[in-house]
Parts: sequence; C-alpha cells; structure tokens
Amino acid sequence: MNKTININIGERSFSITEEAYNLLHTYITNIKEYFKATSPENFQEIVDDFEFRIAELFSELVNSSEDKVVTRFHVAQVMEQLGNVNDFADD
Repeated sequence: MNKTININIGERSFSITEEAYNLLHTYITNIKEYFKATSPENFQEIVDDFEFRIAELFSELVNSSEDKVVTRFHVAQVMEQLGNVNDFADD
C-alpha cells in the first residue's frame, strides 16, 4: 500500500504517491536554487514555466494511466524529458 498526497502544481491538482512527491520536491527545489543563482531577475517566471510544463506532462501521463495517480515512474519520465540542472549548466 502506498500513501498518496494531493498537490497543486501549475494550477492543476494531482494525487501523487509519497515516493513520487519526494522525488518531485527535490527536482523542483534544485531547479529553484539553480535559477535563483543564475537568473535572479527571471527566477520566478522560469520556475512557473517549469511547473506549468510539469503539470501538462503529468496530465498526459495520468490520463493514459489506469490508476490516475502520479508515480515515481511518471516523475522520472518528466525529469528525463525536461532535464536536470546539470543539463542546464551545459547550455
């Protein structure tokens, strides 16, 4: 049995497993820290854009899923598609 949490991201609500939430929280925290340091003037706008895109991707993934809950696998797919801060630093 997995514990689920209800979250709001990108103005959308999702049910997410606790394990997936922890992974997502770490991912978003890293994005915030990176852009706060590298683009302080655009920091919030960039983070908002990431969150809206994450919500769009979650909607697509969850709608094609049977259980309608965001899992660690879904979060990993989104992270792979959007990249991580190490990928941003290379740009």
